[in-house]
Amino acid sequence: MRTGSVSNSLTYSGKRCCEIAHIADTVQVTDLLSVLINSTELFISQQITYELKKTLEETCNAIRVKWNKSGLIFNDRHFLTFCKASALITPLIPLPYLDKSWDAITAKLQNALRTANIDPDVLSDWARFAEIIEKYEPRFLHQINFPEKFIADMQVVIETIAAELASLSVESDYDELMSEAERLRELSHGTSILSNLFPSLADSFEKLSNDLEAESENLEEEANAVREDDGEEQYDGYEAGVSGEQFDIEALFRDL
Repeated sequence: MRTGSVSNSLTYSGKRCCEIAHIADTVQVTDLLSVLINSTELFISQQITYELKKTLEETCNAIRVKWNKSGLIFNDRHFLTFCKASALITPLIPLPYLDKSWDAITAKLQNALRTANIDPDVLSDWARFAEIIEKYEPRFLHQINFPEKFIADMQVVIETIAAELASLSVESDYDELMSEAERLRELSHGTSILSNLFPSLADSFEKLSNDLEAESENLEEEANAVREDDGEEQYDGYEAGVSGEQFDIEALFRDL
């Protein structure tokens, strides 16, 4: 009796999840999948796990159909969450179409390559997306001739970032230094991923990633030194103000 009650409840939950999937935005849908993944991985009983996986399957199918029909452009986080969810389903279900999302993020990267300073978020997003596709749907990369097709773009990445590092100049300000340190660290993360995706350029990307990380650490040390110096100057100024002030006790009681 108890099992039947749970089954009915979860069946309703499955229908409700599909309804949510139809009306929710991409972020909400991704959060919904994350909740279902966590619930499914918490093994309570075989019956509940079976029902949760059924709910997860129905939800994933609803999301995939919606994304495919609408031509939705999703990012690496959305796709990774869907892949993790679908990996819990037996037999495996198809993944969403990747073409439009890949084309969109690749266009962003190629636009970024036309600038003197490559946007680290764009580079990391593209690298992470390619990394996730390589893990969960490598056939797609084979179809688009990856990585060979993108060797020239990656050489531009290496040359542009190396040139930027060689001429790097940052104002001696704590916030400016820390901001640039964070930017270089993100570039280091992106180039580290690319070293695994492009074997023929692995050494160049690995060296670049290490150089970026080292420079990021140097900037953080410089920023901390600036903050310490600023703190001492403020303290010295405060002390000078107190010690230099002439306290007139007669003036204090003059009006009494």
